[in-house]
Amino acid sequence: MAYIPLFSIHAEHQFFSSGMCENIEFQPTGKSAALMAQAGLINRNTDSSIHIYRDTEKEEALNLCIDDPDDPLVLDFKVWTRDRLFANYTDLGASKRDDSSILYFDNQPPLAGLTGNFRLHANEYVSERDFLSMKSPNFKDILASRDRLIKPVFVVSIRVRPQDLVENLSPTEGRKKRYFICFKVRDTIWKYFLQGDLKDKELIIVDQENTVEFEAAGQERLANGKIARVIRSKQRLALAQKSTFRFQLKENGTANPKILFKRLPVASSKQIQFEQINNVESIVSEIYIA
Repeated sequence: MAYIPLFSIHAEHQFFSSGMCENIEFQPTGKSAALMAQAGLINRNTDSSIHIYRDTEKEEALNLCIDDPDDPLVLDFKVWTRDRLFANYTDLGASKRDDSSILYFDNQPPLAGLTGNFRLHANEYVSERDFLSMKSPNFKDILASRDRLIKPVFVVSIRVRPQDLVENLSPTEGRKKRYFICFKVRDTIWKYFLQGDLKDKELIIVDQENTVEFEAAGQERLANGKIARVIRSKQRLALAQKSTFRFQLKENGTANPKILFKRLPVASSKQIQFEQINNVESIVSEIYIA
């Protein structure tokens, strides 16, 4: 047997330092797995992608599957994440949504070109328009009953056409179709809660790069009943797996403010809240300093 690339699907994400959407798994549906076995196709997974290869010794079987006018060769994949915080650091275009839809991507209508990179969504990043109701006939042979309770992060359907075989005669990786899906990282207002003795001091937060500004936001009572001084960013800041922001906490009131924290902790994707700021619903990252 000699296998050569047919196509691959890659998930990208701004949140990760690698640029790839880590900790996800592509799973062919039961029907697609059976079709792949029949057509001489195999798959190999990475932490952020799936690669489909075809057996050059089973070209006749593959061509028969592709040429079937009544049941064209469409491979469906359910994609799951092993990261429970995925929704926290991913911007999908809406702050809140119901549970009646799932992200859906396909290569219909046929994407222009034979080889190269092909984005499976209209906008630069995955957006609200890429959600599809679970009642859609597109999901008829894809979603099982349990998938409607514990949903995959997204679904991808790829139709294989005769031209896809012609363009992949070369075994080199660069000659195949590379489909990709790109997620945008979530931006949040960073909100620092300064506790203990810090709450009674005149404090400022300074960005060492002089690009981010902060403002005092009074005091708030925490869940434990204690009072904390609040300072928050004036603009929304991107979350990141490894943030490069460098903020300092200084005691104000003198010509040379004293540095209390040389480098403050950055926002974590674990602490996401919805809050009204200046009568606008905002997404806030909470950071506690004692």
